Parts: sequence; C-alpha cells; structure tokens
Amino acid sequence: MICAGFKKLRFGFEYSDQTLQKNDGKITNREFKNKIKILRKSGFTSEDIGINVMAGTPGQTFESAFDTVKFIQDTDLKMHVSEYSPIPGTGLWDKAVEFSGYDIKEEPLFHNNTLFPCEWKKFTMEQLNFLKAEARKTL
Repeated sequence: MICAGFKKLRFGFEYSDQTLQKNDGKITNREFKNKIKILRKSGFTSEDIGINVMAGTPGQTFESAFDTVKFIQDTDLKMHVSEYSPIPGTGLWDKAVEFSGYDIKEEPLFHNNTLFPCEWKKFTMEQLNFLKAEARKTL
C-alpha cells in the first residue's frame, strides 16, 4: 500500500465486545491486531493509522464502548469516537427504531448526531462525551 502511494489509513472498528462482533459479523480483536501487525510490517506507523470507533449502537452499554476505547488505546493508534446514527434500511435500523426514545422512524432530523438517538440509562450523552475526550488523548 505504501508503494501505491497510501500515506495515511483510516478505518472503522465498532466494538471489542466479542459477543457483539460475532452477532454482527464484525472483525474480531485477534483479526484486528493481526491486520495492524501486517500494516506495521509494511511500513505504516502508529501515526499513519487512524481508527474510527462507533459508539452508541442500539443497546450498547457504556462499559462495552469504554472497553473498545481502551482496546484501541492499547494498540497505540490514533482514534476518533463517533456516535451511531440510525440510517433507514441498514441492519440496525429496526433495532434502533425499537430502542430509541425518539420517533426516528417519522422524523429524519433524529438520524443525525445533534442528539444521541439510542441514549439510555446504561449509556448516556455524558458518558459518550467522556469517551470522545478519552479518544482525543490519542491524537
């Protein structure tokens, strides 16, 4: 990739919770670490690799999201935390409609990140802001 001119890489890692990974068909922690190892062997440094972590999927707890942030911090990579935005037609849409305290099915303005559409007692906006601050420490 370096030979092809890639200088910086950015990709997503939704969660380190192995149950969620399995249920949603996501990359495992082991696969993630192996991919990072390959990228480093190819010449990419921690400064060249950035990870976007999505937090606040329907039913996700703060603890699960915090564990993901700590997992990425342990890899010494740059990280950005983004809140989940429900999008009609996606795999999590029906669960988001059911889970959200807002009428996201009828009001498209609730799809953006001006609010936390899947906020609940086990993952609040205050906790999301804490995670974002933790992620900024990696920049």
